[in-house]
Amino acid sequence: MLIGALLMNGLTASLILELDILNNIKLFSIYREEEQQMCLICAELSSNKLTAFEARRNLNEMREVIVPGHRIQVLKAIWEKEDEEYIHWYEDQRYGDSD
Repeated sequence: MLIGALLMNGLTASLILELDILNNIKLFSIYREEEQQMCLICAELSSNKLTAFEARRNLNEMREVIVPGHRIQVLKAIWEKEDEEYIHWYEDQRYGDSD
């Protein structure tokens, strides 16, 4: 719709393409800036203050705020945490509580 509106206003296709490229570069740079900052879920997971279950619940609450690309990174961190929790649980079941 935006391209149609721009064409109706007399902008050429090459100018629209340049606007689109600049817009994508701007969005990419914003994403890169956000990617460098650690979100609250990642920070709490890395410091072992959240369980995988709590992290999933927090991610569900923040799903509209987190950038889709970072959402996948958070899910990967949650999966790793789940693996750690499962290994710890398995060792506790097999060898007894080691804590």
